[in-house]
Parts: sequence; structure tokens; C-alpha cells
Amino acid sequence: MKEKHLTHKERLFFCLDALPEEDLGRIRDHLAMCESCGERVRDEQLWIRLVKTHPVRRADGEMLERVRARLHERLRAVRTEAPSAHRREGIAPFFRPGLSRALAYASVIFFCGIGVGYFGLRPFTSGPSSRAAALNALISRSIPDDILLSSIGDDPNRIEIRFQAIEEHVIRGRLDDPHIQEAVGYALTRAPRDNIRLAALDRIASGPRTGAFEKALLYSAEKDHNPGIRLKALQALNTLPVSDGIKQVLIRTFLHADHSGIRIEAANGLSRIADAGILPLIRQWAEQDEYAQYLLSLAPETDTRQNMKPGI
Repeated sequence: MKEKHLTHKERLFFCLDALPEEDLGRIRDHLAMCESCGERVRDEQLWIRLVKTHPVRRADGEMLERVRARLHERLRAVRTEAPSAHRREGIAPFFRPGLSRALAYASVIFFCGIGVGYFGLRPFTSGPSSRAAALNALISRSIPDDILLSSIGDDPNRIEIRFQAIEEHVIRGRLDDPHIQEAVGYALTRAPRDNIRLAALDRIASGPRTGAFEKALLYSAEKDHNPGIRLKALQALNTLPVSDGIKQVLIRTFLHADHSGIRIEAANGLSRIADAGILPLIRQWAEQDEYAQYLLSLAPETDTRQNMKPGI
């Protein structure tokens, strides 16, 4: 009399090696004769292996269909390449009775140790490009902010620890590496500690003139809560070629900043521009604002300054 098919629970526990030895022996004997159960076991083993190596963050219907299609592809490849003896037995080579379980466990521990040592120590023992790649993964450039914040929680201590881990790379990384440039800009705009943002600002001020650095400086000059860092960011902006973004930030900072040093530095930056579009605004501001009068005195053309004085 033919034995019944294995239940889903029996197949799953068999794949996970979570059954007693006597049950394992019975199921192996059954799989050696039952081709249908053997195919199901192979499918579930490959499914478990696929999920372990390719974790899915959001299991929507479309993604599951893609994973299922990939699984069927791998199944067809395994069935085509597998020896006929394995197909008859219906079990993966890992579960063959001749293989020592102790040897299998030792192999798993060995390869896990290699993986932890290689990927864990790689940022600290390899060259700049490898450190940059590890840093790029650390700052999670491909994960949206809402997922990133939900993954580390709202505890400020945990967020601070995360930035402490990249502080060394921000201070010592090579600025000709685009990943390090991205990390330095990220630290300037997002780091919770003033000293990390200040270190990133020093690197940007002494580094190459890139679009990413200019964007980080614009953000810091207008929105950083530390007046000293805002002032230093404005000073760095004033050494860059004038762009529309720089012009708009200087105008907003000059009009709305509540720190006198920041307003004066913004005035110094606006005095470099002093074009036909900004001079009428300066004249209007100068009627009621002493800092705008100071800015008017910095206009590069003497004749232009006289023509633009209030009341003329």
C-alpha cells in the first residue's frame, strides 16, 4: 500500500533540519520512492535559500511574482544539471545520509566567520575606495529617510552613535572619491553633533568645488541651528562663483537672519553680485535697515552707489 504524501509541516521541518533522527530517516526513505514529495521538498529548499540570500523588505504582489519566476528558473536549471541519482532520491545532497552533520555545521561556522571578518573589518583595513563603498552602504543612500528613521528609531543616542561611526571617514576620507564627497555633504546637513558638522564644513571649504558640496553649503548657511556654522558656511559660499541658488540664499539670509554677524556676511556676499536686479532691492531695504545701508556702501561702483542712495 502506497504511503501518503508528506504534509507541508513535515516538509518544512525537514528542509530546516528540525526533525528527530528517526523522523528524518523515515522521510528520507519516503522521498527515495515518492517523486512528487521530492519535487515539493526541492522547491521549498530553494525557496528558503532564496529568501535567506535575497530578503524582501516589502512583499507586494508584483515583487512576489518576480521572486516566484526567478525561483522557477533556478528549479529548471537545478533539475537539468542534477545527476539522475539525485533526482531518483528526491533530496538535496546536503541531506544525503553519507554526509556528516558535524562537518556541515563546521562548514557553516567557517564560512560565516569568513564573511563576518571580511565585511566587518573591510572598512578599517582596506584602501580609500573600499572605505568609501562601506561608508556609502553605512549611510544607506538608497533607503528613504522614513524607512531609515523607522529602522533606527527616534532615540537620539542611537542616531548619534550612527554618526560617530562615520566621523573618521568624514575627517580623513579622500575628497576625490565621490562616495566620500556624498558622505561629507550628508554629515554637514544631517549630523546631530556640532563638531561633526564643523569637521565636514572644514573639509568642504578645503575641497574641490562640486555641485554636491555647494548644495550642502547652501543648506547649512540657511538652516543650520548653530550660528557659528552658518557664518562659516556663508564665508565658504562667498568664495564660490555666483549662482542663482547662492544669490537666493544670501538674500533670504540677509533679510531674515537674527544674528548680526550672519547678516553682515550675507551683505558681503551680496556686494559681490550688485547687479541690476539686486541694487533696487538694496535701495528699498536701506530706507529702514542699517545693515542694508552698510550693504549699499559696499556696492562695487561708486557712481552706482550714489545713484542708488535712498530718496534719489
